Amino acid sequence: MTYSIDFRRKVLEIERKERISFVEIANRFDISRAAVFRWSKRIEAKKGRNKPWTKIDKEELYNGTVKLDRKKEEERYNFQ
Repeated sequence: MTYSIDFRRKVLEIERKERISFVEIANRFDISRAAVFRWSKRIEAKKGRNKPWTKIDKEELYNGTVKLDRKKEEERYNFQ
């Protein structure tokens, strides 16, 4: 979930004013402490991913011809 910049600022402002830990502020607002830590380093949300394409070939993905590994497919449907 992406939180607004205003909400992020509010959380960090309270954390600084009350001098409480990331864990305490995260519990108060029911958010992850990792999110609070990230916001303390960079308040703006990332605009996109900085990763290359993964194992799925771009062409196959666009054409809808991606094939699953047979063993993985069997495991997926036989899982109970």
